[in-house]
Amino acid sequence: MLQGIDLGISKQSEDIRAAEGWVGRVNAWRFWRENELPKRAKQDETAKACRKEQQTLSNKKDALSHQWRARQQEIQAKMNDLESRLSVLVQDQTLITNKVADLSDFPADQDVVKQPFDTSWSVAHLFGQALTLFSNRKNFRNELIIRIRKIKSSFSNVRGSPTEQYFSTTHADVDPDDSNPSAWVKPLHDWYSLKHEACRHLLMMQARSYGSLISEFHNKLTQFHKEVGRFNSDIQKALNQTSVFRCISSITIHFDSSLEKLKYWDDVKKFNAIHQAWASSGRDMPTAEFAEGLKRLVSHWEVREGIRAERRKLINIRGHVVENGNPKTFRTTADLEKLSSNGLSYLILCTIFVAFIRKIRGDANVQITWAVDELLDLDSRNIHDLLIMLQQNGIRLFSACPEANLDILVQFAKLYRVQRTANHPEIVEFVIDMGDKNV
Repeated sequence: MLQGIDLGISKQSEDIRAAEGWVGRVNAWRFWRENELPKRAKQDETAKACRKEQQTLSNKKDALSHQWRARQQEIQAKMNDLESRLSVLVQDQTLITNKVADLSDFPADQDVVKQPFDTSWSVAHLFGQALTLFSNRKNFRNELIIRIRKIKSSFSNVRGSPTEQYFSTTHADVDPDDSNPSAWVKPLHDWYSLKHEACRHLLMMQARSYGSLISEFHNKLTQFHKEVGRFNSDIQKALNQTSVFRCISSITIHFDSSLEKLKYWDDVKKFNAIHQAWASSGRDMPTAEFAEGLKRLVSHWEVREGIRAERRKLINIRGHVVENGNPKTFRTTADLEKLSSNGLSYLILCTIFVAFIRKIRGDANVQITWAVDELLDLDSRNIHDLLIMLQQNGIRLFSACPEANLDILVQFAKLYRVQRTANHPEIVEFVIDMGDKNV
């Protein structure tokens, strides 16, 4: 119980101390209520007036600030414009100064200088014109360099020619280091006005001469090519009239010209067409195609022989033979030689040769003698047929063999024997003695 009383006393003591802490505040509040509160209404009126005045001043400040910022921006824009214009003027002044130096080689046109100033003569416009003119000048100079070098190259590319001689004697004095193409304008003008026509006439005569020679070469080979084609029908007709061997029922032969396969023939045909076009055009000088065509032909030129066409080598042979009912084909001369057995190939070749002679001789009364080796490769029946074929075509046969049977010997009108003596061989006529048991 005492403990509870002590707790109550302690609690009340704390409340008393808390109340004592509010005494100063209560006294201050009483003082404010008695002395300051009565002034509140007047102070509120004063504060309201001050706030109104503050608002008015603030509005004036904002208006002035806005005006100042607008003025400041206007001034800044004018300053920026002036600075920009000043920068442009400085740049124009620098460019004009530099360009005046570039124009030192071009005197002013006094007629233009005397004219009143034209407002269209702005720096940009004048510079645009100047750049265009300088660009044109550069392009013309580059074109001049290219053309001069091309002319110089054409002048000097043929050693010993009149143009090369003129170039070699002029180069050292005109432009030895190849840095001033304009210096060549007058020397080249002098050449074309004084010496060009004479050299041009010489070239024209040479071109006509070369063109005529090459066209003649073309025409002869073209005619040869056509004649080979016509020859086929004639030789086949002669073969059909010549063949007598029973084992060979037919021989068909065809000759082809390999002219079109010559590596230079296309260039010859093209050059001939160019030459013919020039000849019919009425122009004095040939076109550039003429020179290019001549260059292509020169590329085929052999040092010792030039451009040659050995006609014998331009002919290819092909055909087929029916031997004992079996057809056989050949495409080359080597194939023909190996077409059959030695004896039958012999007969085939003889038949073809006789047809050739028949075609070439025509109706001329010419007796021909054949020297034929290895006659004994044929049997006696084929030898008999061979002699008949040769006799029908006006050909005499001469042959030799180590030994021969009687049935072969009797087919020859004249027989000879080679006898060996102590000093030298001797040829004596041989007569067949039909009563000789040894024959």
